[in-house]
Amino acid sequence: MIKAAIRSTLGYLKNIPGFTTNRRIVVLESDDWGSVRMPSKSAFAILKKKGYDIDSDAYCLYDTLATEKDLTRLFELLLKYKDANGNHPIITANAVVANPNFAQIRADEFERYSYELFTETLKSYPNCERSFELWQKGRAEGLFHPQFHGREHLNVRLWMKALKMGLKPALDTFELNMFAVNSDETLGNRDNYMAAFDFYDKLHEQEVLAIVEEGMRLFKNIHGYASKTFIAPCYTWSNSVEKKMAELGVESVQGIVKRKVPKGNKSSRYRTVYNYMGKKNKYGQHYLMRNAFMEASHNKNWGADYCLKSVEQAFKLNKPAIISSHRVNFLGSLEERNQVYNFKEFEKIFSTILKKWPSTEFMSSDELGRIMGSK
Repeated sequence: MIKAAIRSTLGYLKNIPGFTTNRRIVVLESDDWGSVRMPSKSAFAILKKKGYDIDSDAYCLYDTLATEKDLTRLFELLLKYKDANGNHPIITANAVVANPNFAQIRADEFERYSYELFTETLKSYPNCERSFELWQKGRAEGLFHPQFHGREHLNVRLWMKALKMGLKPALDTFELNMFAVNSDETLGNRDNYMAAFDFYDKLHEQEVLAIVEEGMRLFKNIHGYASKTFIAPCYTWSNSVEKKMAELGVESVQGIVKRKVPKGNKSSRYRTVYNYMGKKNKYGQHYLMRNAFMEASHNKNWGADYCLKSVEQAFKLNKPAIISSHRVNFLGSLEERNQVYNFKEFEKIFSTILKKWPSTEFMSSDELGRIMGSK
């Protein structure tokens, strides 16, 4: 009871400063689209047999590339609901544009990194051959709007170093065409291989910035438009990344209140920076702060009721409600009950919001960013 009261108080406090609006705006941000994770149930079984503690890790249990069936069911869910302006709930799908080319890296004996576009990766996964067509269909129908999450959801230098060093988790997952597993083994004092914008020296920082620039170019080539927002994998990024993004036309930065900033050396890890809704950085970008969460794949307590309480808190303080829900919450190909359960939670969220706040407006992150910029 005391913990619940503390969480409620913190929820109000983080909504106090910054941008306000009398409009009831709801944004749904979802990370990790396009990135590989657990390839199959058989891959899960292999890792389990090798002794990895993955039974309670939602990403290992449920997260993979979205199949055609996953996307079709998702869009059917979103089409059931409309706001006061006739708009459906829209997924701001924070997406990567590439994955490691495991075959080429293997052929080069870990001496050189190679990637493939995620659209090529989709072709090698069962029931994903038409998934990108459905991405495009969803965007045309105002249901699915990709934004930039990185070239890969991977810190290339750290991962390649781990492979060359022969670290067992890196090699075991590599053999299954994946790069992440729940493991206590770390590389130095860095958090993990998935923090794509992390770096530990100036050369590494320059490599990250080059990857960012190439990733943004590929994003535009694939989707036909430039991303106006970005979110850094693992909420870890530097001021130099913000500057590079601003040069490339990014207007808003998605995130949570706490941000990890690499210190840029091997002996120190990160400093923490706190942001708030609508805060403006020195490059003219606004911060979009996630203040509601529907992450029931990770914890059933983070479902509809938890999300709706946060939406109510945001609206009481005249804030937009920015709901975080990672891709894993929408998937059912590895375990169908994951999708079935979560979609019922989403139905409760959407129906309750529209009934309790009939003036609600669904919009994407870049649309909200433009409203902030106009004020």
